[in-house]
Amino acid sequence: MNKNFSVKRKIFPTDSGDISANYHKKNKVEIGPSKLALDEWHKAGLNLPNLSKMRQYRLNRI
Repeated sequence: MNKNFSVKRKIFPTDSGDISANYHKKNKVEIGPSKLALDEWHKAGLNLPNLSKMRQYRLNRI
């Protein structure tokens, strides 16, 4: 039977496919704004958000 797809992976071609080896790379959650956002806000003269108030607001909505 002929296969109509490439042998080489097109999505994450360097990924070994081993879930346990890549678990920590793919399952990270960044809490709060990124460094890029913080730098842009600083350049624009904006105040940083109050993350504890934001978290509490989100928890209250649940």
